[in-house]
Amino acid sequence: MTATMLTTEQTALLRQHLDSLDIHYCEAFDEFLAQYTALTESGMLTGLSFEEAHTKAYADMGGRYRLYDQQTQLEKTSREQLDRQHWEIIISFFRWPRITILILFGVVVYKATEPVPLGELHIAIMLLLAVFSVTDLFLSVVNSLHYLTHNSPKRRRSIRRRFFRKGMFKLIAPPFWFFHYLFANLTLRNPPVKEPSHIRFLLIVMVTLAALYGLSLLQVYRATEKQPA
Repeated sequence: MTATMLTTEQTALLRQHLDSLDIHYCEAFDEFLAQYTALTESGMLTGLSFEEAHTKAYADMGGRYRLYDQQTQLEKTSREQLDRQHWEIIISFFRWPRITILILFGVVVYKATEPVPLGELHIAIMLLLAVFSVTDLFLSVVNSLHYLTHNSPKRRRSIRRRFFRKGMFKLIAPPFWFFHYLFANLTLRNPPVKEPSHIRFLLIVMVTLAALYGLSLLQVYRATEKQPA
């Protein structure tokens, strides 16, 4: 990265100006600040004063409402890119040799839980999902309090973290209702004399897919975390 010709005070003024705008995401703010700085420096190289250069730079960027449009487009593009990366990772688990690991995981879980009665297994899974739900709710409350109580630069949300949080909700909600429906309707309503093996099989399949989804979500989060800002 080339050194900036702006002083610390001048860079702070540009940051303060952008900070006064309604920019929700830190990714958009960082991109706009880099563009604002570069255009201001270009103007100063032509002989303009700092005040003239940053005023012209802001106008060249399109002003407040143009930046809002760019922020919306950046959010959409970033979410589409994250979705693509996520699905590519999920699909990769169904290719050789990863699919063997996926099948082995399912078999190990099935064999390990085989001695456990179906009712107890259902309760354990529901409790695990409940713990995930409470943890997710706690993190949501902490994040909201942090957003409301900290100064303006720290209040901006991250598109990447927002994607991860929504992915966690998708990981928790569908399995929760699937397990509840499956167990309540197929085992509690008319308890069979012998436990139907296909119900346990379906439970293990859902657990395996949920684990796959969570692992892939974590991988895409860590991959984007390593990308340069």
